[in-house]
Amino acid sequence: MILYRTVQLEQSEAELLQLCSITTEVLKVLNATEELISEAGGESYTPSESMSASPISNSSETRRLDQRLTKMEENVYLAAGAVYGLEGALGDLEQCARGIESGTSDTELAFLEDQVATAAAQVQQSELQISNIEARISALKTAGLNVTVCNHFSKFKPKAKPQTLDSSRHQRRKLPAPPLREKLEPELQVKVFRP
Repeated sequence: MILYRTVQLEQSEAELLQLCSITTEVLKVLNATEELISEAGGESYTPSESMSASPISNSSETRRLDQRLTKMEENVYLAAGAVYGLEGALGDLEQCARGIESGTSDTELAFLEDQVATAAAQVQQSELQISNIEARISALKTAGLNVTVCNHFSKFKPKAKPQTLDSSRHQRRKLPAPPLREKLEPELQVKVFRP
């Protein structure tokens, strides 16, 4: 029974890693889409510029695409936050599962089963959000945007610009790194309820 739960935890961890990679790819596609929107407006694009700082064509279609892109970007960050939160919860569950001994009561096992079920439901919800985002990207491609992933980095350093609320938009695009295990383990405390 403990082996079955360990296998479930490992499967959940694999799903979370897949979600992280999907989220990263979606973010790359969003950046490429924004670059294409900027190019469609006739302006060159550099990653350090904010959308408000680079003039874009005033056409209603460009604005509509930009609004859809912004909404998709928000959804990516919500999904990424959920995935990283689930990674932390999964780590707690793994620690808890490792601490299970043969004398574990049924109440404790039921508590752990509830936690695993909750984490699995949250993973499922995150997968649905990612699928929704992928469908929207597909719709953008259908609308005529040729979306390609940009995997190259520029070799020049952009000039330093004053930081404003609008210029922080591109800084938000960087996903936070997951917490390091070495730093978490000394502070990690797992509470097990015993009746």
